[in-house]
Amino acid sequence: MSPSDTPLAGAARETLRALFVAEGFARVGFTHAGPVDDGVSPWVADGRHAGMEWMARAPERRADPRALLPEARTV
Repeated sequence: MSPSDTPLAGAARETLRALFVAEGFARVGFTHAGPVDDGVSPWVADGRHAGMEWMARAPERRADPRALLPEARTV
């Protein structure tokens, strides 16, 4: 059993899920914190981000949550 599969982790997920649903979120999900294909980087590289220059800064933070929070396990 991995640390993210422990009963406590499951309880924490369900507590968070209930809080978000109470705030009006229609769906709440969790996944591992690791590299993803963000799909936005090619869009930014093509200059489609208009005046949102912040999108061009630090693309590694968008592609891997651990670049911002190294100890993250779940998002």
